[in-house]
Amino acid sequence: MSTPCSIPPEKSILPNRQSEEAKSKPSIFERELRDQLKCGNPRTVRRVDDYTGEIAEWTRLRYDGRLKRRVEVRCRANRCWACAIWNARRSAGAIWISQPDFVITLTLAGDDYETICGRVTRFINKVKLSHPTFQYAWICEPNADGTECHVHLYAHTEDGRLRKQVAERAWPSRIDVRRVPTGAPVTYFGYPFKNLTDPSRAPIFLALNGVPSRQALVHAGHGFWRDGRGGQRLTKRDAEKVALRKPGKVRPNLEERAQHLRRTFDGKCL
Repeated sequence: MSTPCSIPPEKSILPNRQSEEAKSKPSIFERELRDQLKCGNPRTVRRVDDYTGEIAEWTRLRYDGRLKRRVEVRCRANRCWACAIWNARRSAGAIWISQPDFVITLTLAGDDYETICGRVTRFINKVKLSHPTFQYAWICEPNADGTECHVHLYAHTEDGRLRKQVAERAWPSRIDVRRVPTGAPVTYFGYPFKNLTDPSRAPIFLALNGVPSRQALVHAGHGFWRDGRGGQRLTKRDAEKVALRKPGKVRPNLEERAQHLRRTFDGKCL
């Protein structure tokens, strides 16, 4: 009979080097980054000049409700430093809304994407032999001292249980299995993306998580994304949208605003 993982969130078998590294790099959610995150290749649209008939390229604009002004439409490519951070923020929100039960750290995962992907895939397949409902999302992060890299893997199961011995047997190197702290904020899930804040280390992070033809920030199974614990399954894009619309997040409840306006102006002559 499987027993739940009982390792407390604050206990770790890994050295304190990772926590020291985190202090030296800002989070992807730092307010100080806001003025620096300007897309270097905004989207454009071709228009015909009504007077000359010439075709010219114009930068596409959209209205930002938070800033109350029109802004450039970002390229949204992960190879763009600014857009990679914006995409990482959305990915962290999607993981947060999926409410994983466990965070697993896999050490010495490899030094290139193909090797890392193969090792992590074998690990997942071995765990699924004992936990068929094991769903995952993982991000690879380079070590500060240049010794290969490690993988942060967020996971949940249908019954919320995971045997620590199963995970340890499935990975040949040191492994750390912890429960995600109750009520963990979205910034908690932005930790693996911290290398993106350093323009000199961002290319290393990207190389470990994909190839130019298929550059990814996070790798997840089809059943990982969901609307909260026990909620319906979602696509990653839908999970990002749900995270943005949760109470206390970026966007207000438009329906409540509309009802407030109707009550305010009901029966009044404008």
